[in-house]
Parts: sequence; structure tokens; C-alpha cells
Amino acid sequence: YVTIRKGICGQPVPYWSIEKVIENGLSNRIVDPNDAVEALHESLKKAVKLRMVADVPIGAFLSGGVDSATVVALMQAQSSAAVNTFSIGFREPGYNEAEFAKKVASYLGTKHHERYFSQDDVLELVPKISSIFDEPFSDVSQLPTFLVSAMAKEKVTVALSGDGGDELFCGYKRYKTTEEIWSKISKLPARHLVAKVIGKIPTSALNSLFFLEAKAAKFGRQGKIGPKIKTLASWLNANSIDEFYKASITHWKRKDNLIIGSGFDEELFKNDLTAAPEFGELMMYLDMVNYLPGDILTKVDRVAMSVSLEGRIPLLDHNVAELAWRMPLDIKQKDDVGKWPLKQVMYKYLPKELMDRPKMGFGVPIHEWLRGGLREWAQDLLSYDRIKNQGVYNPVVVHSALDKHMDGSENNAAKLWNVLMVQAWLDGNKKRERSL
Repeated sequence: YVTIRKGICGQPVPYWSIEKVIENGLSNRIVDPNDAVEALHESLKKAVKLRMVADVPIGAFLSGGVDSATVVALMQAQSSAAVNTFSIGFREPGYNEAEFAKKVASYLGTKHHERYFSQDDVLELVPKISSIFDEPFSDVSQLPTFLVSAMAKEKVTVALSGDGGDELFCGYKRYKTTEEIWSKISKLPARHLVAKVIGKIPTSALNSLFFLEAKAAKFGRQGKIGPKIKTLASWLNANSIDEFYKASITHWKRKDNLIIGSGFDEELFKNDLTAAPEFGELMMYLDMVNYLPGDILTKVDRVAMSVSLEGRIPLLDHNVAELAWRMPLDIKQKDDVGKWPLKQVMYKYLPKELMDRPKMGFGVPIHEWLRGGLREWAQDLLSYDRIKNQGVYNPVVVHSALDKHMDGSENNAAKLWNVLMVQAWLDGNKKRERSL
């Protein structure tokens, strides 16, 4: 808002600031975990009820995870009729939450809708997805988000989602493991040399170290050990915990020199927090002001509105956010359990044995599809001559990543998807210009 006095306009002032919320929360901590749970329960009930006000059909996305299940449970508890819930599934192992969502919906008594999509369904969508966004956007979960939004639109006009729970209540594994890993690797002698050696070993060879997979699984999705060791190598080059965290969430490392004449732009990584919380809280803050608005919320908003579906996000109610930042990390991660207070609210409505399972992301096996059904599409958009003539990306760097992904020696799906979405967006713009 701005204040105008006698025709003189003052400086704009944010009416709500996460930085101020955090500073206030640090000085007004909730000490008792039980008090935190009860306060959160009441705040969430109000936040969900407020977002159920509509004169059009309303429903909710249901993945089967903690966040969406909590939102749906609170909706159903405050609704006189069965709530419409929506989930999608894939046949590929490790990428299907539909079966869990169905169990949650059955227990809560919602009117559940589910649909399974084949690889061909998704591959048909891929070349079109970039046209939805005003700018290049490369979170691959944009694909399943579009599919579940389009399905929901067939029945409802408004859909609630569970986004924001991880950032507010310490849900991502990296919040717990970053300091743990850094405390160990920072003490390794000659770690930069170790990183260099690992960098020269083919991923296929590293995959043979299967005995490490069980330990690596605690830090991310189940899968081959090779890509995880390659990621570890990039971490070993960090000189501080801040650098380490940025390296852990960056696809293209600075040394790759992907963009001609440019490195990683530190100014794009917003950090306006003047208070000094624990590092785990700093990571949550950085995700709230960077990852959440720049990725998660952009994705849900653009994709849902592309099919005329309104998305509402009760976990990001400002009262819930303010309450969350009054909870210290030892409450959010009580008994070594992330999102502990949110889970305690959920357990009031759903049995623990139904919900206690490993966290899954909302994605698709794009690394496999780029070597299969999307191979020709990807190779065309990333052709050496096309990249070279555009003069934006270093064609040698791009093709090195592409070749290593295609021959299976590395999993570069996330890195390549970044470039592919830029290329697809530019390609779509050219086609629209020609049509005009």
C-alpha cells in the first residue's frame, strides 16, 4: 500500500511480509508441542472452511500424502455432503500415488475420481505444455498437474490443494539432511580432489555400487546409486554450507557454463531475511520466497487456469503461516519426524498406519521417456546446429549432457528439461508469429 498526503505519494509498503512474520515468530515461540498442534488444528479448520465458500462446484486434489490428505480431511469434516476428490496414476513403479489416494478417500468417505494415464497420454501433452506459460517453465510435475486439473475441471470449478506444507512445516528431506551431510563432507580431506575423481567415473560404473543404495535412499527417491554419487561430487566442491545448499537445489552447476557469457546469477536467489534463525529455518525461508512462488505456485496457477479451474491453497493462509513460524524446529521435526504438528492434526482424522509411508514427489519418469518416446522430440529441439545458431546456450555443454543421458551413462533429465522447455517455448512463439 502507499500513503498519499497533500498530493505527495510515499514509498510502497508491503501489507504482509514473511520476513516480519519470521522475526515476530522468533520472539514469540510456542514451547509446548501439544499447544502447537491444537492451535494448528483450529487455524487449519478456519483456513479450509474459508476456502470452501463458493457458489460453484468445489473439490480437492488428493495425492495420498500428508498435505493434501489433511486438507481433504478438514474439508470432509466440515461438509454435509461427500467432497469431490481427484487423483491420477501412472503404471510406472515409484510414480503412482493413486492407490494411496484411493484408500484415503475411501476412509474419509469422499466422492473420489481417479484416472490412470499411459506414457502415450503424457507424451502427447509434452510438446504443448510450454504454451500454457508466459515464460519458459521447467518443473516436470507441470505434466501431471495439468492432467489432474483437466480431470477435475470436468466436475468442479474450484479445487483446493495441499501446497505449502513442506515449506512451512519442514517437510523436505533436505531440511534435515543438509546440515547432517555438510558436517561430514566439510571435514573430508582433499574433498575437491575426490569430487574431480568421481566426476570422471561413468555413472553406469557407479551404479554397480548397489550396496550403497539403502543408505542413499534416506536422502531422496529410491533408485540407482550412480546419479546420487554424481550429485555428491558437486556438493564436495562447496566452500560453505550456503554454497552447499545452493548446489543441492541447482540443476546446472556454475562450472558447466551453460549460458554463453553468464554464470549463476546470485541476485536471482532472493534473501531479505535479517533475523538469524537456525540454518534449517533459513532453508525453509529461502524456499518460501524463491521455490514456492517461482515454481510451485506458478505451476498450479498457470496450469489450473489454463483449463479454467480456480486453485485455492489453505495451508498458505496467512494465519497458518504466522502460526507455523512460531513453532521451533524441534517441534516441526519432533521425534525425528518432519511436519510433526501437521501430521498430528491429520491423525485426528486418519489412522497412522494408513498414512505412515515414504514421501513421494508428484512427477513422471521423464528420464526414461527422454530415452524412449520423447527421444526424437528432444534431439530435434537440442540439435547442435539449432543451439549454436541461437547463440544462447553452449552447444558443446548441452550436447555432452544429452549424449550422456541418451547412452545411459548419466541421468541428466532435470538439466535437459530446463533447456527443452526454453526451446519448446521459443519454438511455440515462432509458430504463433508465423500464424499471425
